[in-house]
Amino acid sequence: ATAAPTGLTAGARRAVCGTERLGHRIVLDPGGRFIASVGDDVRVWNLRTGASWRAAPVHASVAFSDDGAFLGVTTDEEILLYRTADATAPRRPVLRHSLNGGSAAQLRIDTEDRAVRYWEDGTTVRTLALGNALTPSWRRAPVVEARYGPDGEHVALARREGDQMRFEVRSTGTGQAAPRHPAPEECHLSEKGDIDRADRRCDALLSFSADGNRLALGVRARHSHGVRRHAQTVRVWDVREARERGRHVLARAGSNGEDVSAFALTPDGAALLTRRENAVRLERLKLRAGAAAPSQEGLLSGWSSGTDHLVVRPDGAYAADG
Repeated sequence: ATAAPTGLTAGARRAVCGTERLGHRIVLDPGGRFIASVGDDVRVWNLRTGASWRAAPVHASVAFSDDGAFLGVTTDEEILLYRTADATAPRRPVLRHSLNGGSAAQLRIDTEDRAVRYWEDGTTVRTLALGNALTPSWRRAPVVEARYGPDGEHVALARREGDQMRFEVRSTGTGQAAPRHPAPEECHLSEKGDIDRADRRCDALLSFSADGNRLALGVRARHSHGVRRHAQTVRVWDVREARERGRHVLARAGSNGEDVSAFALTPDGAALLTRRENAVRLERLKLRAGAAAPSQEGLLSGWSSGTDHLVVRPDGAYAADG
């Protein structure tokens, strides 16, 4: 049996010496909080809790940063950088860098200079700038949807956190977030349903008006086949004033097969073009101020089904789906 390193808690010793064997090399982070077992794959243990996670299937070089906050792993194809404190499972690298057919060894992570240095093909020392991958404001929840405003001044982001979809609008020039964010939308995926949990989805829907002053946002979430248990809504957000202009119902609770799968604001922001699941028509819904449900202005038939994206030309003359 493989002996565990000394100085571990009882829980960590049991985890390291249990069903999973250590590899042929051990790498300890400078702070003594994590240990990486290097063998046919790379597995990392938290020495305080005994919890472990698999970083990569194959490797050439493994290194912790001086503060133990990052783990770098090289494979035959790329360099992967992980945050050791990241609680997501499975672990996602915060940076992936393709080696483009080359090889990397002697990996070093310099958090002060925000760089990774490595020995390439045994002949050259390369430096990889990490930039914002090391910023303190890094978020664990990944962005699931993003839309740039037509003028390029703002970007709308959607992040899935638990059973909610959270939205924010940021300046592309400064990266600063707006003073207020839209309230999160509930996905209801944790409720009882007849779709397997692994197959349940919650997709964000985002669309800017042509002048970039308004943003339509909502979600398409399904956890059960057939009748909807909750209404599907769209909200119109005033980007300049950072406030909600109104909320409108797209598919009522109790409806069947009427979910909107894609939408796009018209140039003036007064109407919404929508596509419903498995439909072969495009609807134009007028967003009336103070109205809970938009009024249907007209239908455009002959559109293909299965559309996930819908856009409108700034002058409103054409729409395209895909």
